[in-house]
Amino acid sequence: MKTESASSLHFQRKISDFCDVRISPLVSRRALENIKPYLSSLILYRKHPPTRMGRIDWRSVYDACGLEDEMTPALKRGLRSGLEAVIRWIDQERPIEHDHPAPTPLIQRAPQHDTRTHNKGAQPFGYPQADRIL
Repeated sequence: MKTESASSLHFQRKISDFCDVRISPLVSRRALENIKPYLSSLILYRKHPPTRMGRIDWRSVYDACGLEDEMTPALKRGLRSGLEAVIRWIDQERPIEHDHPAPTPLIQRAPQHDTRTHNKGAQPFGYPQADRIL
């Protein structure tokens, strides 16, 4: 769910600055322009980066950012610290109220009126009772 809050906007700016300082020396301008929106979308939608067997799934990250030819060990190290920061931020960020609706309070229902057991022996409306027929 897309949720922009002051906290997420602030963190997006921090990640953008992180990319300018730590990632930009390692990649081309085009690659940097693909990485920034990818990291921002993770923050905006509060999604963890893709993982496989408890580790970052680099193949999915490459595909999402269009980095097939530019992925180097140095770029992996730089992205790993950024992705781990996103994971920590998402995990510590408290859920927004409309992300998880409040449970519906239980309503006490009035007991059902059972017409079959009320006035036992009474005949349906419009029929005379047997003891009154002469």
